[in-house]
Formats: sequence, structure tokens, C-alpha cells
Amino acid sequence: MKSHATASLDESPGAILYERHATPILAYLRLHAPSWEDAEDVLQEVFLAAMEQWKLLNLPENDQLAWLGGVARHKLVDHYRRSQRRAALPLTAITDEMVEEATLAPESIILGRETQRELWEAVRHLSALQQQVVYLRFVGGLRCPQIASLLGKHEDAIRKLLSRAMNQLRSLYPKP
Repeated sequence: MKSHATASLDESPGAILYERHATPILAYLRLHAPSWEDAEDVLQEVFLAAMEQWKLLNLPENDQLAWLGGVARHKLVDHYRRSQRRAALPLTAITDEMVEEATLAPESIILGRETQRELWEAVRHLSALQQQVVYLRFVGGLRCPQIASLLGKHEDAIRKLLSRAMNQLRSLYPKP
């Protein structure tokens, strides 16, 4: 059984908003942040700002997501301004990749890298908005309504954009 303090914490406005919207906001931030850690730092700043907005819970969920997305964009800009003042090298990402690759056969590593490189090369031929939508859908795991709210677009426009992007990718990156 939960204690009274734990129950009230789990039902706090910040916790409710985080549970509803952290995944799509983090996917958006991961798309634009230089590292996973930076995206998580900015996510924390977004939800700290949200905790000051008690009226946010009274808005429909799509409006909540749109508001949080706007805050995420602003916090990301702030993060980039701060990071330009200090240099950082994310060594953990390099270490993790080296450990993962050490467990694979050399042929698998080379084929995997080549396939991934070819796919990302094809994605680079898409427009910037198409690249963003493809990334949010397939890397971030978001659905079209979430992407639409996050980017401030209509859901139908996102569906059409994603469909056109996929058709263009099929012509650029044919299956073997």
C-alpha cells in the first residue's frame, strides 16, 4: 500500500503531465540534442517549467503536448547557447558502441554499418521536415497525432508528409 506522501506525489500535476507526455517530448529532444544525456537534461527543464503552470492540466491533452513542445524548443535553444560556451565530448556513447560491437562478428558489424549508412544517406535526400517526421515516427516511436501536436501541424498533414516521405525512400532505398 502506498503512503499518503507517495500517493500525492504520483498524482501531482507534474507527475501526471510527465506520464502523459515525456516520451514524445524526449523523442523530439533526442532528434535535436547532441546526446541522449543532453536530451534528458532539457526534458527535465521542460517539466520543471510545466510544474509552475497549474492550469496546464485543465487543457486538452493535445494542447498540453503542444505547450510542452513549445517549451522544449525554447529550452533546447537555451541549451545550445549554454553549450557553445563550454566544450563537451560524450565519451559514454563511444564506449557503449565499442562494447556492443566487440560482441558481434566483424562481418556483421561491417554489413550493419553499410546498411545503416545507405539508409541514412537515402533519408538525407528528404526535406528537413520529412526527415524530422520519419525520425520521430520510426526512431522515436511516436504516432501521427503525437507528432502533429509536437510540431504544431494537423494530423492529416503529418500523415500525408510521412506517406510521401516513405514513398520517396522506397525509390531511393530499394530492398535487396
